[in-house]
Amino acid sequence: MLGNGPVQIAGKYLSMGGVPVPVTQKGKKPSISGWTDFSPEANQIPEYFNGMSNIGLLLGSVSNNLVSIDMDWEECAQLYDLFFPDTPVYGRSVNGALQ
Repeated sequence: MLGNGPVQIAGKYLSMGGVPVPVTQKGKKPSISGWTDFSPEANQIPEYFNGMSNIGLLLGSVSNNLVSIDMDWEECAQLYDLFFPDTPVYGRSVNGALQ
């Protein structure tokens, strides 16, 4: 899978051991029922992430113990490199703080 569309990104998360979940476009609500038990196979990714959804991730043991750390305040973001030097970052920057 090449590119940066939802199918490619969800596929990348899945290949890294994460469990991607389709989320409403421009929203935060899962767009499928039973999302807490969702476990897509690689061949199902195009069906669920067809360009009309955002991507959420299940956290915890189902996703190799993946956790989410909010760095909403600039003071927290300044400590990121000290506490999480090798941790991937995603989100958006607002007033200098990653959200």
